[in-house]
Amino acid sequence: MTPILPEDAEACVVVFWHHEWDCPAYQIYSGMLFGLPAAVTAFNRFSGICEMLSRRLVAVPLSMYFDDANFQDWESAKGSAQEAVNRLMTCIGSPFADAKRQHMAKTADFLGLEHDMANVLTQGEVKFWPRTRLREKLDEMVGEAIKTQRLQPGTASKLFGLMNFMNTGHYGRLGRSALRSIKDRQYESSSLLTDDIVSSFEAMAAVLRLKPTRIVELRTPCIERFAGASDAAYENGVGTGEYLYLLCTDGVWHKRTRRCCRVPGSFYEYWEHRETYIVQLELLMVYIAVISEGATLRGKRGIWYIDNVAALMALVRGTSDNPDLNRIAGAIHSALFALKAWVYFVWVESEANWSDGVSRLGRSCDWAKKHNFALGGIRFPHLLLSLPALPVMLVAQYL
Repeated sequence: MTPILPEDAEACVVVFWHHEWDCPAYQIYSGMLFGLPAAVTAFNRFSGICEMLSRRLVAVPLSMYFDDANFQDWESAKGSAQEAVNRLMTCIGSPFADAKRQHMAKTADFLGLEHDMANVLTQGEVKFWPRTRLREKLDEMVGEAIKTQRLQPGTASKLFGLMNFMNTGHYGRLGRSALRSIKDRQYESSSLLTDDIVSSFEAMAAVLRLKPTRIVELRTPCIERFAGASDAAYENGVGTGEYLYLLCTDGVWHKRTRRCCRVPGSFYEYWEHRETYIVQLELLMVYIAVISEGATLRGKRGIWYIDNVAALMALVRGTSDNPDLNRIAGAIHSALFALKAWVYFVWVESEANWSDGVSRLGRSCDWAKKHNFALGGIRFPHLLLSLPALPVMLVAQYL
């Protein structure tokens, strides 16, 4: 769709093996080969016409992503939609490859993800999981690295990209924090396997073993909701924080919890030495809230307000370049997975944050009292900060 300048055409050359010539063949590429995600971008006009023809001529709602096609049909149709589309594609001179074709079934592989339609009519949900070949490729790459005790930067780049793609089929942001050491290896000159990289391998294996499938729901679920907000302060070497938590049942907000804490010095030994720990404390308060309220968070969905952008980005991405934030963000998402709780994290101005005044004024803040939040203390097991993802999940399962 995007033409190139004629003088730049010689830089846009593709090579392929010509079976008749029995040698490589080179061809100038008339589309824009570079600058967009991949060379297959030139197929976007073709996929558009294929979708239109399938929908209008054979009444099949075909969806295509460049040269990959996918569609659904009723079981009672016995594959007639697939047969109709196959005949149509043959008529226009571009039949689907037999080796890549999948027969109509309740499960299928599309764009690297396996989707399961078995529960669509009964539970109104579609489950997704990375394709088997991707998992086998991951096991092969990790096994070779462990065998040779080396991970080259180029291999680390491939492994990082593969795991990031596989994460699209995982629950929430689970497992992303474990990729930090592999991401860093891409830009290092060393190839020796380190303890951090081995820990990343173990964390990835743990995630795959738990099979945290991503679920897309097709109808509004009947579940309870919650809302919360947290804040922290760090002044004169002392950290304080608080969170406010509301639970909704049958449309009524009936549980209003307020928890304050003073962060002891023992917490800081788990973090790198810094002049201030405000971002770590902001993220820590979310973790404390998830663990403390785990029994009532289980199976629920809600919204959580936070007024620190750096902490919010770590939560949204599930990872961070800062090792302390990366570790806490990973622990939060591990606990949320174990609790099967969905949280939508939102930034809010400090002046509009429910817990802003309380984190600074403590028990003397009138806002929480005015809105009937029950005050209580927190006893947080700080040893959880030193545990990897899998033990955190196991602990959260028993909350």
